[in-house]
Amino acid sequence: MVQRHKGWQFGYLASNATRRMTYLNWVPAEAGLPRDGRWSCGTHDYPSMHHSLMHPCAGTEGGCCGNTGFAPFLLRYESFFHSTNALLVLAYEVWPICGDGMDFVVRLKPNGPRRAQTLLKRAYDADPNAQPNRQKIEWRMHIRTGDVLDFTVEPRGNHDCDGLYIVDVQIWIDDFAQSVEW
Repeated sequence: MVQRHKGWQFGYLASNATRRMTYLNWVPAEAGLPRDGRWSCGTHDYPSMHHSLMHPCAGTEGGCCGNTGFAPFLLRYESFFHSTNALLVLAYEVWPICGDGMDFVVRLKPNGPRRAQTLLKRAYDADPNAQPNRQKIEWRMHIRTGDVLDFTVEPRGNHDCDGLYIVDVQIWIDDFAQSVEW
């Protein structure tokens, strides 16, 4: 597994004012890890991504990657094409039965002078009686080469077992012959 494969990047946001992305590393399977490995900083368990579970980090100072006490998980897609009518399809699942809740945010950050757009912002409070909450959302958008889609899981006071499953993400372009810039 490598960063930037087909535009996908795995990381976390710095807890300082810059909130810059720091890349996670692919950690191959070892004793006690999921069978096919995970995205992690290697020095701490969280934030991380196992299979499709995005897990942020919050809690004691120094308990997260970067020796911080707060690190949102960030899944980023950087577009390598241009489409005036792209379709973004996102299916995800949250089951907030423990922890103290989390927020899920999807943002489109343009490459150039256009303004960033928040496409989705949802808060999920912990509820020990909660049932799995699966959502499927579609957006039509103008996306250009170099534009960035950020899928961020923000922890609250502690991450405990807060996490979000990405069931599926698909990005469809409107007319391949006319809209792709390689």
